[in-house]
Amino acid sequence: MDLIYSKSEHSFHIKPTDKEIAKLEFSYCKTSEEELIKRIERGFPFTAQVYEGKRHTNNFIAQTIFALDFDGGLTLAEADDICRDFGLNYLFGYYTYRHTETKPRFRLVFVCDGEVRDADLASDIYKVLTLIFNSKNDTGCLDLARVWSGTNKEIFPGTAGSTFNPTDLFKIANELKYSLAGGRKRKLFNPDKIKNKGNSVNSIQYTYRITDIPSFFDESKKGGKLIDNWKLEDLFQCKLFKVFFEGNGTPELKCKLTDRELLCMASNLMGLLGGDKLYKECLSKNPKYAKEKYYKISWLRNQNSWNTCLIGNYSPFKEDQDNPDQTFPEILKKRGRVDIDPTYKHDILTLQDAEAKLFMENERVRTAKNNKVYLIMVPPGLGKTSYWRNQKGVVIGFPNNKLKDEHYAASVLGEHEKVVTPEALANFSAPVKECLNKLYQKGLGEVASFLIKDLAKGNPILADGIKNKQISNIDSGSTVFTTHSRMLYQSFGQDTYVFDENTFGSLFEQLKTTIQDVSMVINHLKIRGINTDAWEDILNIKDSGVHSTPNFGNIHFILKEIVRGNHFNSNVLKFFQSSSFLIEDGYIHYQVNHLSKLPSNKKLIFLDATASISLLEKVFGDRLEIINISDIELQGKIIQDTSRSCSKSGLDKYHETVSAIVGDSPVITLNDYKKYFKNPVDTLHFGNAIGSNKLEGKDFCVVGTMMYHPMYYRFLADTLMIECDNFETKNLQVSYKGRRFWFKTFTHPEMQKLHLEQVEGELLQCVHRGRLIRTNSTVRLFSNFPLLQAIYIH
Repeated sequence: MDLIYSKSEHSFHIKPTDKEIAKLEFSYCKTSEEELIKRIERGFPFTAQVYEGKRHTNNFIAQTIFALDFDGGLTLAEADDICRDFGLNYLFGYYTYRHTETKPRFRLVFVCDGEVRDADLASDIYKVLTLIFNSKNDTGCLDLARVWSGTNKEIFPGTAGSTFNPTDLFKIANELKYSLAGGRKRKLFNPDKIKNKGNSVNSIQYTYRITDIPSFFDESKKGGKLIDNWKLEDLFQCKLFKVFFEGNGTPELKCKLTDRELLCMASNLMGLLGGDKLYKECLSKNPKYAKEKYYKISWLRNQNSWNTCLIGNYSPFKEDQDNPDQTFPEILKKRGRVDIDPTYKHDILTLQDAEAKLFMENERVRTAKNNKVYLIMVPPGLGKTSYWRNQKGVVIGFPNNKLKDEHYAASVLGEHEKVVTPEALANFSAPVKECLNKLYQKGLGEVASFLIKDLAKGNPILADGIKNKQISNIDSGSTVFTTHSRMLYQSFGQDTYVFDENTFGSLFEQLKTTIQDVSMVINHLKIRGINTDAWEDILNIKDSGVHSTPNFGNIHFILKEIVRGNHFNSNVLKFFQSSSFLIEDGYIHYQVNHLSKLPSNKKLIFLDATASISLLEKVFGDRLEIINISDIELQGKIIQDTSRSCSKSGLDKYHETVSAIVGDSPVITLNDYKKYFKNPVDTLHFGNAIGSNKLEGKDFCVVGTMMYHPMYYRFLADTLMIECDNFETKNLQVSYKGRRFWFKTFTHPEMQKLHLEQVEGELLQCVHRGRLIRTNSTVRLFSNFPLLQAIYIH
């Protein structure tokens, strides 16, 4: 940019006397910086201001050049350090006539980025520059009529084209005034008073506004909530902080951080609990820092507004500039970060040791003469069921008929030593099966049951009924293969009941019906002369809490006739058998508790790879013994991306991104989200992954984090008598099995533990479809719930 100043046409080769200066005539001049430098080197004096008439402060019009004299207070190197510290670049400088090696005398020339057209503003800029240099410049050379002599020495360059902005200078000076006053209230330079009255971007003209509103600190201001529970080592992801913490310097000053870099550190640390203390500790490691630097966080807290500095805009290091997390809050709350507790005891068995231990425990449990409840936890693929399907004298139940029939066929027992319960749909045609299955899938099991009875006119169904009766009376030395539901509804002579896979859904059925259907049933009961006052009270409940279902008495036969003779669109019959219910959005959600159907005089064995230990402890108490062999060395790998939750709400936002990453790989995901992936596994999804060997030894992906319906957890708390009145989930930093991570869960500690166990269980069922303890398959998992033995990527 062109510079304005007043020039003299009389040159000197030695310092002119005061009389010689008084005789000089000056005229307006507008030249390039190169032309000004040539004039100075030839000994021509100049003034930094231009005037209306003679050279006098009262005749001041404007200036762009601001020069400072240093007559022994600082060396040039020391002045350079101050300039670099505050990011204040001079255009050029030169040694004056009386400079010597023992007493350096030099002048630095700074240029404003516009014309200063207010004498008071120009004077304040000189005061600010003097403050920045700690008054080590010649303070007697700050008037607006000062004549600056040329030199008989060479000019030394500063930063070509460099300028300063008055507002930025005022902010630096205000912080210095605050710090030098020990953090006490002081009248400050008011940057808001500066006005640009230029008419274009190429014509910047600074003046002061007419109204002077003094600027004071508001020391009563309070900051926002500070981040706690942060770890110092996490901050070392920022190289600038690491350099600061170690007491070292950055490339600009070598020995310390610049003021701008300190500003960045202060603005980031001020948001952390204990950040002020850490900032001062870092400063104290380096004696090069002046005492005023210690007040930087205090200064920032007293500003009317201040945003956390983006590290990449201040740090000289490329790794900081490229880091996607640009503030300390972002670094500390980094999505998917998993911290491992090195003190957590996590004994991993080899496959051979696990097999031996499982066999030994199975033998011990089988021969025990008691009515205890055993939970045997092993990962999928170890063969938890193969031992029991080959034992005589047990009842072994499976979650579905498919698994039941597979294990019956695989059993080495002779035909006279084992028996299998019939499947209700086995003797129907394919279209009828499809119709009945749809009813079951919709939760209309009772409608399906009535339909089956209506269709059961031929001998095959009759034969099934006869067979079921024979099974109930079978020799207790034989083994019965059946389903979970039949084990609850049908009695057997065997003393040992074995439940394969998770049984919670069978023990505690959660269904729903409509208020309309319940009202219809009540009307039919009224017609039959039955008092329904207590039941009608149910329909008037307004709150959404869990309530105990009233005892409806011995009218089940009547209810069955009503349901059978009328068209209902929901599972209404079982509501009258339920233990608890809640009403929400026109629906009655209810739970049928079948726990009492479990025999108390028999030995119960639960074979579950992913059971919720907390849940079973609550249900069975001291009767429960846990045999945990779940931690086994993997032959394959789990590579887990924890940067996204991949929950339903998450996949709604970024399913395209995840799908692109997964590509053509087979995918197990949430059932309703299969449509977003190129190669979903048709028969497997979250909630339906048990027992399948379809992906054994193959590489595939698992995408998702399963959250059961909110009603599930409300009934769960009621069943387990957990006092919890807040079922909202929040993003919390949780600790679980030696891992610390951010996860959306319950704040109530017992509900949180149950939730985390169930989320973990669903993920384990899915990833272990590859039989990772026996095969070299690689499973890529996309979930923010970290599994043990996974390789985390975030």
